[in-house]
Amino acid sequence: MPRNDFGSYVEYYKKGYSALLVNHRCHYKSEGKYITFGAMERYDALYWAREMVKRFGDDVELVLAGISLGGATVMMASDLGLPHQVKGIISDCGFVSCKQIVKSVIKSWKIPFATFITWVMGIYCKVFGHFSMTEGDSSKALANSNIPILIIHGRYDDFVPYECSEICYKNCKQEIKEFYSNDAITHGTSFFYDKEEYLNRVYSFLDKVGFSDK
Repeated sequence: MPRNDFGSYVEYYKKGYSALLVNHRCHYKSEGKYITFGAMERYDALYWAREMVKRFGDDVELVLAGISLGGATVMMASDLGLPHQVKGIISDCGFVSCKQIVKSVIKSWKIPFATFITWVMGIYCKVFGHFSMTEGDSSKALANSNIPILIIHGRYDDFVPYECSEICYKNCKQEIKEFYSNDAITHGTSFFYDKEEYLNRVYSFLDKVGFSDK
């Protein structure tokens, strides 16, 4: 997550957890020229999970958490064969796929020729970003994952539709799956809308999946 944007969410871990804040590719000082809407970022998440095990040993316990693009990324990474040390995933206001969020934004902004613009963007992504808009699908990944997950989304999100998280949650096959929503309007502000309840839900989830704070 960008430390100068969503970095305040590190407060999740004031209970005593350690946190690794990773800037997405093409963010802040990270390398990369193009954002790929989770298509390649999901492999970055897999890399960092493996790197944490490598650095801290087999006894390390991990939870992947992200907001917006980060939320979509950790969901998309859920079926990539993450290390068994990953105890759970927390996704806040993530989207389903690149194509879905692009079409949604174009529609909400009432931009004409939406289908044509989406097609042009698809070509651009392939030629310059070297990825397809259909790569990486949060709902499909969750349908093939057994990692416990907590999905969070403000019901009146003004950028990523609330329905995105509903779709993802509906496709979850995990034994432990939870959904928390509140009446937040601005994108990515569920934490600030009801901080106490938000943290209660997060801590309850972490306890449920056996994530230690020691």
